[in-house]
Amino acid sequence: MTYAFLELFKVSKRRTLKFETIGDTIEYFRKQYMVCIAKFAYSCAEKWVSLDDIAAKLGVAA
Repeated sequence: MTYAFLELFKVSKRRTLKFETIGDTIEYFRKQYMVCIAKFAYSCAEKWVSLDDIAAKLGVAA
């Protein structure tokens, strides 16, 4: 199911994002995920949320 999703996404976005392989598609999603984490961390920092609380929300050790 995951492979089918990635292949369909790759084909549907080929013109705008220039995907050639499934690896390109996976790399795109990894980068998007990192952007989301960075935005989340920035938002928390603006609200003065502690690093321990941010780590707990992300489910990682501080």
